Amino acid sequence: SEIPEEPVDPNFPITLELGQETLTLHEAPDSVVSLSPAITALFYDLGEEGILDGVSSYAPNFADGKTDCGTAQNVDLEAVKKLSPDLLFTDTILLDHQLTALQQMGAEVLYIPRPQQVEELYDRAELILLALYGKEDGAKKAEEFAAIWDEAWEPLNMFSEEEKVSALLLADLDLAATGDVWEGQLLDSLSLNNLANEGSDWQLPEVQTAEDGSKTYLYGETVIEWNPSIIFYNSELDVESIKTSELYMNTDAVVNGALYPIDWSVLLMQDMELPELLGTMVEQVYPEQWAEVLDVIAERKAAEEAA
Repeated sequence: SEIPEEPVDPNFPITLELGQETLTLHEAPDSVVSLSPAITALFYDLGEEGILDGVSSYAPNFADGKTDCGTAQNVDLEAVKKLSPDLLFTDTILLDHQLTALQQMGAEVLYIPRPQQVEELYDRAELILLALYGKEDGAKKAEEFAAIWDEAWEPLNMFSEEEKVSALLLADLDLAATGDVWEGQLLDSLSLNNLANEGSDWQLPEVQTAEDGSKTYLYGETVIEWNPSIIFYNSELDVESIKTSELYMNTDAVVNGALYPIDWSVLLMQDMELPELLGTMVEQVYPEQWAEVLDVIAERKAAEEAA
């Protein structure tokens, strides 16, 4: 008699594209560890926290019940071994000897670099769902999440303003989001003129003082108009230190009290709280235009529901 053919699994094996690398997974995982606080937060956004058994020491508070597996720079191999996970997610490259040890335990390591653009945020979520559920089911889950994602980002995607207000985003008194970092690009996407755009790696411009006391701000050879109308700053910074700093004290932002604190953990986590935070930033600067965008969306939704 003929041996019945094994039914073909429509989901596995699946080959995932991880930057320059590819990784083939042969079955759905039963247990997962995340050594990235941001990826951990994303598991909760996706409603997939049930499969997450281990997290990093710096995971968000809501993951307190999960096993602490150290950090990407210093993995607690004993803790991981006890959990015996199928997949381990990280957004930081692991040390070679730790990577080898994990692979010998049978854990597939998925290195997903930290997104540098808004589109990459969704791509990361899709990649995680494909790893958990495979080709067909993963794609279906990703489609469901895309609907939630698009709704959250729609107002920001619709918003644009021709006359851009000049702004700075300060992580610290001497660290401004420059054009080459993710946070600086976010300012551009919010229709703001980021005065630190010409800089790199969070560096402030150099200041030259002329004999008459006037100051020139330079990024290399480029002269910068250093007068932000608005300053967004890390909420852990003391606002008084900005007001009394020589760099900012005479700016319109300080003179007019246009200084707005930002919950920095949301920028770091890059999770579903991000579109809400960015929306409040736009609202601070362009309240009327932002209200119009929200009205248009609300009217369209009402019309769809009535139809």
